[in-house]
Amino acid sequence: MHGMMGRGAYTPEQLQKYDAIVAEFAKQMEPIKDQMFIKRQELRALQNAANPDIAAVRATATEMLQLRKQLGQMHETMAQRLEKKWASLRQPCRKRTPQPRLNISTARPSRH
Repeated sequence: MHGMMGRGAYTPEQLQKYDAIVAEFAKQMEPIKDQMFIKRQELRALQNAANPDIAAVRATATEMLQLRKQLGQMHETMAQRLEKKWASLRQPCRKRTPQPRLNISTARPSRH
């Protein structure tokens, strides 16, 4: 789950809202993922051609990059929306006490 520390800490209503947001964005992301799959196959075919058309490879790779950026932006928007929705519900993380490290190069077993 995006930033949620465990589903058990939230009410069923909160989880339902969370799942609804994720489902909404997943539905929007699916066509982009499909386009990326198609472009990836096109790119492979272009690269594996006997005489690869460098301009076509570059154009297809650029389209793939744009789709990847678009998908990343959608994911970031979803993460921000979830963060905003659940920021007040987040439980503070327990601070870990650092343990002293043993310096192996100077630690020697006792010879008693």
